[in-house]
Amino acid sequence: VETRWSNLLQSLGVLLSVFALPALACIPSGCLDGTFLFLGMAGFGGNGLWERSWLVLTQPSLRPDNVPYMRIPWRKTRLYTVIQLAFVICVFILAKLPFVAVLFPLLIAVLIPFRMYALPRWFTQEELDALDPPEDASDTQPVVAGAAEETSPVPHTRSKEQKAPLRALDSAPEQSLEI
Repeated sequence: VETRWSNLLQSLGVLLSVFALPALACIPSGCLDGTFLFLGMAGFGGNGLWERSWLVLTQPSLRPDNVPYMRIPWRKTRLYTVIQLAFVICVFILAKLPFVAVLFPLLIAVLIPFRMYALPRWFTQEELDALDPPEDASDTQPVVAGAAEETSPVPHTRSKEQKAPLRALDSAPEQSLEI
């Protein structure tokens, strides 16, 4: 879908929701709270901080061996988890203060230099890659219609043969259309 159309439709949806406020007022707040609670809990699956927080409470013999951060010393995993939890708690506390809430985006932006300059003092690059793996570039590549005949059994991954047409498109010189 063209990017401009999706933004337009999103904006129209927000505009229409203003007119739907009387209908939304008829929905019991408990139903809305339950819906948002369910959506929030569903988002925990696959969250590294959530998984590592539970592993802190798990017996060492019951911890899985198939996750990358279990290949590094457990004290490093625990330290990284405590640092992340401390930042989450600080950001939520500071965001609730009315005179600091306007600086919320700045508070989030401070996390980037902390990750880039402070964490490498306590962790090696291999440990950081295991604890906070870089995003795979193939997950963020746009899918071109008709570029691949077969689909991969795992969502958002493509075989080398399927990635080849995308790489060819990326390296192709840009052509301007004359109107």
